[in-house]
Amino acid sequence: MESRPDQTRKISRRDMIGLLLCLLLGFALRCYTFDQKSLWLDEVYTFEASRDALQGQINFYQENPTYLHPPLFFVLTHLFYPFSKPERDLRIIPLIFGTLSIPMLFFLVKQFSPDIALPCTLSLTFMVYHVSLSQDGRAYSFLLFLGMMSAFFLMRYLKTANRAYLPLTAFAFSILFLTSYSSIPFIVFSQILWVYERKERSRKKAIASFFILTGCTLVFILPWLLFVAFNYTGKPLLDPIHMDTPGSLSKVLYGVLSDWAIY
Repeated sequence: MESRPDQTRKISRRDMIGLLLCLLLGFALRCYTFDQKSLWLDEVYTFEASRDALQGQINFYQENPTYLHPPLFFVLTHLFYPFSKPERDLRIIPLIFGTLSIPMLFFLVKQFSPDIALPCTLSLTFMVYHVSLSQDGRAYSFLLFLGMMSAFFLMRYLKTANRAYLPLTAFAFSILFLTSYSSIPFIVFSQILWVYERKERSRKKAIASFFILTGCTLVFILPWLLFVAFNYTGKPLLDPIHMDTPGSLSKVLYGVLSDWAIY
């Protein structure tokens, strides 16, 4: 039986023009006064953690293998050291990947429903919260871009059965992991996308592909896991400053809403 043509790869002229406009508008919105705001507390942490080059980062994590954040984002931000203007230099990577998230969302949504790809992209372009994250010297917009990229590659495999997409998905997962441990739930729950596996494919092939993806991901992150394991000396997994009780669910929800909703 002949396979149906993959409609998700075709981009109409209208969509291309709309995507380019969204990209230009999104870049302008994210660039606007992005270096005018003073640094806030978490950006000061980024400033301090990004001052060391690769060897300095290795030395730090040898002494603190259970540090709350892995080093990749700090290593990338160090490229702009000595931070002659921290309000600009610390936010360049978030700005770049916040902007790149716009076309990335278009191509991701197109895998699910081509008709809504452009409206979703337009929504992200003007999303105030995403604009704010793209001007924040933290890894949030970088993580969002990587999450969308990994989901895109996984969906491409599920639609085409081309296993070349599996190592690309695993690579995106590993970069996510090396940027923030908070990405672990996303990596786990994103496996729900396997429900999009076409029924006509054999179950045995699907299981084999799942293990290929899992194996590649483990291979990519194994060096870091071994580094942490070899330098672990029984220290607590959480720094004492982060071990305070968050309180009741109502207090957590109130804190989240009062933190950003008013803006």
